[in-house]
Amino acid sequence: AEPWFPCVAGDWISLPDDQFGQVDSVSPDFVEVVIDHSVRAFPTADFLSMAPANLSGGFRHVVRVTFDYMHQPEITTSIPHRLRDALDEGLEVKGGDGLVSLVVEYEAAQANSLDVRIDAQYTGDRAPDWRVLRRVIEGLVVDACNTHGWEIALPQLVVHRPPGAASSD
Repeated sequence: AEPWFPCVAGDWISLPDDQFGQVDSVSPDFVEVVIDHSVRAFPTADFLSMAPANLSGGFRHVVRVTFDYMHQPEITTSIPHRLRDALDEGLEVKGGDGLVSLVVEYEAAQANSLDVRIDAQYTGDRAPDWRVLRRVIEGLVVDACNTHGWEIALPQLVVHRPPGAASSD
C-alpha cells in the first residue's frame, strides 16, 4: 500500500452508511469496491473523503448494553463477569477464531440506564465476517440477558409539570 492511500486491492473496508466491501482495484482516478455482490466505482477523491476504515489489518466491535437500574447491585461485579463468560462460550462456537481480546466492563450510569461496554478486537483475517461478528456478539448478549433475567433499559420519557398544574390522573 502507498503510505498516502488507506487500502490496496483485496482489502476489506467499511464506509459511512454501513457500507462494507472488498476493494477490487485502485487507480489514481477510481477505486472499485465490491459491495453486496456489485462493483461500485468511486472517484478516488470521493473515496478518500469518506474516510474508509481498512478492516484487513484488524478491527474491533464496541457494543454498549444498557441495563435497567434494577440491576445496580450487580452491575459492576457479577454482570460483567457473567456476560464475559457467556460471550467467551458463545464466541468459541460462533466466531472466536481471530479474536485477539475481549473486554467486558461497566462503563457509565446514564439517566435511564447502567451501561456495560463490550470491546471485541479481531485479526484482519476475520474482516470478511465483519458484519456477521457484530450480529453474533449482539445475539449472544440478548441470549445472556434472557438466561439471567437481566432487563435491557429502554429510553423513558419523563414529563415534568409546573408547580400547581392540574393533573389529569
